[in-house]
Amino acid sequence: MELVMRALEGGGSGQPGAPASGSLSPGQVQQLRAVVQGIRRRLEYAVRRFSLQLQKAEPKQVLAAELSSLWVVLENARPKRMKGYGKEFDPTEKADWESLIRNLLDDVERAREIVLNVNGEAESRNRPLVR
Repeated sequence: MELVMRALEGGGSGQPGAPASGSLSPGQVQQLRAVVQGIRRRLEYAVRRFSLQLQKAEPKQVLAAELSSLWVVLENARPKRMKGYGKEFDPTEKADWESLIRNLLDDVERAREIVLNVNGEAESRNRPLVR
């Protein structure tokens, strides 16, 4: 929740007072703040009610979450989605960009396999890193 609040307060920059993300209106930011505050209150209640102890996320969890976020960013960088943001590639660049993004997605998926594999070693460990 802290990351969400920082993003709302500083547009993801972490700078208090900086304008929130350009894709959110001031009204949306205000509504999100209220919802986040409600989530915080419910979580605080749950901690008290059920005698829970907060634990710092394990590195494995953090890595898996970050890799998932990276996967979403890369999916949104595919040429068909970039067109929606006003970026169009010529045919040669489009094919090269698509190939690069697909390879990066494969690498991210492979990294997630490694992180999430219970035995600590992914079956795909022999695949090359760079294509």
